[in-house]
Amino acid sequence: MYKEQILNNLSEDVASASNLKVPAAMLIGGFSLLVFLILPSYIGALAGLGFNDNQLGYLASMDLAGITTASLISVLFIKKINWRILSLTSLIALIGLNMLCINQNDYPSLLTLRFCSGVAGGLVLVISYSVISASRDPDRNIAIFVATQVLFQTIGFLCVPLLTENWGVNGFYWVFSVASVICLVLVPLLPAKRHDENPTHKASDKTKALPTFLILIAMTLFFAGQGSIWGFGEIIGQAGGLSSAETSNALAFTSFTALFGAGLAAWMSNRFGRFWPILIAIAVQCAMTLNFHGEMSAIYYLIVFAIFSFGWNFGISFQVGALCDTDPEGRFAALVPAFQGAGLAIGPALGGAFLTGDGYYTVNLISFFALVLYLVLILPLTRNRAA
Repeated sequence: MYKEQILNNLSEDVASASNLKVPAAMLIGGFSLLVFLILPSYIGALAGLGFNDNQLGYLASMDLAGITTASLISVLFIKKINWRILSLTSLIALIGLNMLCINQNDYPSLLTLRFCSGVAGGLVLVISYSVISASRDPDRNIAIFVATQVLFQTIGFLCVPLLTENWGVNGFYWVFSVASVICLVLVPLLPAKRHDENPTHKASDKTKALPTFLILIAMTLFFAGQGSIWGFGEIIGQAGGLSSAETSNALAFTSFTALFGAGLAAWMSNRFGRFWPILIAIAVQCAMTLNFHGEMSAIYYLIVFAIFSFGWNFGISFQVGALCDTDPEGRFAALVPAFQGAGLAIGPALGGAFLTGDGYYTVNLISFFALVLYLVLILPLTRNRAA
């Protein structure tokens, strides 16, 4: 009798942990992306150390380049290694690397440390995406995952003035480290291996390699368009005549609109298809990129950036859902952070490399053309899913 009771309790514990694996993956993935979520403020703080615009562009790209690298190499072992062990070791490494960044003013050393941090965080992010993409409703869960990130982002922006006032750029490294410590507590809730729960997938379904690859390329273009603006968002505002406090407050407010965008996508899921939501979101974003430059008031900055952020967070889940349809075997799910991270790394790097003395309009153009090319690639692959 006691043995039966113990087995029943154990079964209930396992079932409970299984139910919590997707929320745990969302929280862990959100915390591992924190450096990107508050990237404009982080880069703004780094600017106070005397780095020039080109150096800031590359520093903004290093964590993202590391995430991309981690995602690419993870394809070699992600189905063989225990996900909990990989998450645990990666998080411990992430804590140590962020601690080493404290009081680090040497440009080459900081580049190296941020790249290595990106690799460690990227391995954790790969597991988060793999868990979510194998869930019953990936469109909805990705949207909730994005909403979780936006919530972290909002809290982060609200805390930035306190961080920079008391600890400068070192405050960011402390926050990144504490976030990783919190993730360590959630690791036991993750599954050890992938288990596909999507009811629309059949055992006979095979991955369509070419459409899947095209969607991954489209993701890179999408995130290059976002990253170009995002990496220089605070600096563009300051160049337009705004103070650091005004841009930080505006960025915090825009997080609420981004949260609304992710929430709307979660509600819509795939009930209205993917073609029109993607088209409308990107068309609006393109219009915003062409009007986000020069002198501006705090209200104008807030409105433009808020609309841009809404489109960004609204559109993410639909592209990942499209990928899950073409990749039912989950062979390429681990590559999602790589192609997204590549775009996020390319965007700020191109923005910094092509800056001229005439302002930051080059950044806007890079974003505009990347988003247009994204539409050219992604829309033909979503037509059959339109409502």
